[in-house]
Formats: sequence, structure tokens, C-alpha cells
Amino acid sequence: MKKVIVLLMFLLTIGCSNLDENDLKVFLKKENFSPTLTVKYDDGYHLIRENENEVTMYFLEGKSKGRFIYSRNISPIRKSGIYIGGFKAGSFTMYVSNKKLESQTDYFKVIFEDGSEKVVTFEKGKKAYRIFDSRIKNLENVIAFYNESGEQIFKY
Repeated sequence: MKKVIVLLMFLLTIGCSNLDENDLKVFLKKENFSPTLTVKYDDGYHLIRENENEVTMYFLEGKSKGRFIYSRNISPIRKSGIYIGGFKAGSFTMYVSNKKLESQTDYFKVIFEDGSEKVVTFEKGKKAYRIFDSRIKNLENVIAFYNESGEQIFKY
């Protein structure tokens, strides 16, 4: 019984997006949203639009009873160029638009409330990240960026 419950929880959180390309088109039209970056994950779409004033991020998770399930974050342009959104217990999405930070960063750490850390390799040219970890319970985590020498260059 325990194994069945664990399997169901895994399927619900990781790979059960019931969305296809047509659903995405309908959603974008309904929201009147034109993303500059679209990233598909097993459990949904990360949709990002950056303009001179703001960054808008959607995380489209699925559909239920004909209605779309999604979260939306709108942030003014920040000097840091780091934008967090798409939070679900156990994961969040991050968008990086700071070219200087991107050129200097080799990895970043998500530092949790209890002091434990998750290290993620920073990939040059990659703008969107999806971080999965069971310790993610809210967006109160610190994200620190490091260069190849291990020096911290930015903390979010």
C-alpha cells in the first residue's frame, strides 16, 4: 500500500502534465501572452517574456475540468537579473537575464532554511532553470552564485 501511494505521489508531481502543443496555443491566446522563451518540462511549461519594463513568467502545470492550472509572476526589471517563479512544493523555476552574472558564474547553491545546500551547475547560455528538491517548501531559500574559484559573486 505504501509503495502505491509513493508511486502515485511521484507521478502527480513529476510526469503527469496533461498538456500538449494545442493546449499551449489555447492558453497563450486566452492569456494574450507571447513568451520570448518557452521551456517544456515533464510537468508543464515555463513561459517567460522579458521587455524593457518587466519580466512575466508563467508556469503552466495542466488542465482540470477545462480550466488551466498555472502560476504567474510579474517582476519589474531588476539589476540582479534573477527572477524566481513557478513555485510548487519540491520545486521552483528561475530565470537569469544578467549577462555579466552569466559570464562569471560556474555554479550556484540553493541554501535552505536548515543550512543545508543543493549545488547546481550553471550552464552558459541557459536562461531557465527548474530546481527540484524535497527541501523546497517555500521561496525563502537563499541562492548564491559562485565563480570557478569558489568565490561568491552574488547572493539572491
